[in-house]
Amino acid sequence: MTFFWHEWITHSNYSFLKGASDPQDLVGQSQALAYRSLGVCDYNGVYGSAQAHGAWKQMRKTGIEVPKLIHGIEFSLVHAPDTPLSLQETLVLLARNKE
Repeated sequence: MTFFWHEWITHSNYSFLKGASDPQDLVGQSQALAYRSLGVCDYNGVYGSAQAHGAWKQMRKTGIEVPKLIHGIEFSLVHAPDTPLSLQETLVLLARNKE
């Protein structure tokens, strides 16, 4: 049986106190682990998406098989700066296409 992993909600180090890895490292590690897709979804912004896309393009130029890169955002439904992000009510939106 073959198992294919899709990581759809990943936080980079731009999601302060939640994610710890650079977007470039996330792309590299997802390729090393043979993920089928990687979704970079930082809190309240698409901060890591540009760097992840740049790393993804560089890897693709070398001919290495790379996972599908999905851009998204996880944003807070209410403004609660005193509440930790992991306890806030959030909504994740993933881009379906370039438009």
